[in-house]
Amino acid sequence: MKPVDPELPGLAARHRLVAVVEDNVRTGGVGAAVAQTLRDAEVDLPVRTFGIPEAFLAHAKRGEVLADIGLTPAEIAGRIGAALTRIEAAHPERAGAAAEARTAARAGTAAGARTAAAKESQA
Repeated sequence: MKPVDPELPGLAARHRLVAVVEDNVRTGGVGAAVAQTLRDAEVDLPVRTFGIPEAFLAHAKRGEVLADIGLTPAEIAGRIGAALTRIEAAHPERAGAAAEARTAARAGTAAGARTAAAKESQA
């Protein structure tokens, strides 16, 4: 995953949050590389990195270990949802533009998606 794809900052800039889920230790991992790439490109977005903490973990089956450290799909989705809720509460003007961009992109209207994304980046 390193180096990070140079197109990532442009893609990330169209969103309100970047979430990185890695199957390894978070410290110095892919999430850190993604965050650094965004900072270098002056893309000011929150980055949430989900991975294994740098700690001694109790021995157990893989699923049990992941559940103990909060790396289940439900836990990750809940934490991302909570982060988006906090972002929308702090910046309500961004929520509408982001929804408009997603709707336009789903409809397959590239021009509409670009217009909506431009509105979001101005918010």
